[in-house]
Amino acid sequence: MMMNKFIFSFLLLIPFNAFAWSCLQQTPLGENELNVLQMASTKTQNFCLLLKKQDDGVTLKYQVQKIDILDNQSKKIVQSIGLKDTDFVLMEPNQILNVDDYNFDGSPDISLPTSDGGIGPNNINAFFIFDPKEHKYNLNKFLSELSQPVLNKKEKYIESSFRDGCCSRYTERYKVQGNNFVKIYTKTENLTDDGKYIESSVGTLVKGHFKYKVNKIKAPQD
Repeated sequence: MMMNKFIFSFLLLIPFNAFAWSCLQQTPLGENELNVLQMASTKTQNFCLLLKKQDDGVTLKYQVQKIDILDNQSKKIVQSIGLKDTDFVLMEPNQILNVDDYNFDGSPDISLPTSDGGIGPNNINAFFIFDPKEHKYNLNKFLSELSQPVLNKKEKYIESSFRDGCCSRYTERYKVQGNNFVKIYTKTENLTDDGKYIESSVGTLVKGHFKYKVNKIKAPQD
């Protein structure tokens, strides 16, 4: 009876369709584990996550254990990706995985959060780039090490930001060249020891070399 109530409440999270049922039938569940169909999808695929639940009585968090890629026509798994040592994240369980074109090649890729960065907003995601020749997703280690990655679709670059304590911030931008991501922009901002000024350095890639501009302004006073 308890299992039936669990399945019913779980299905309320996602539309009840063939994909939801296929997702439920995947990996046998252990304690505090559940399979959740993701809202994000492509024209040909849906995504099912095996999650581990952490409930401290105040917040409910989820850790991604595995990604199953479901083919829209056959409703069967065409690829499984296991994940290890990922953080528990505070998100809706059916909205953890994202779909976007992260390398600007016209094919949809997938990403999901793997680390909250500890103190501060230095979160990290795992990026899996779709290979149209092999018809599979491959982990991109470079993108998966970027802090606070943001996709700029208009200018086709990925921006990464990092904060070091209260007084230092770093920003970098990368564009795709061939199969690699190349740094095209960098910015550092540091508060001086006396707290009176912000010193910044901005570097821009010009003909294969970085050109820098430095600046110093008064820091806002409380």
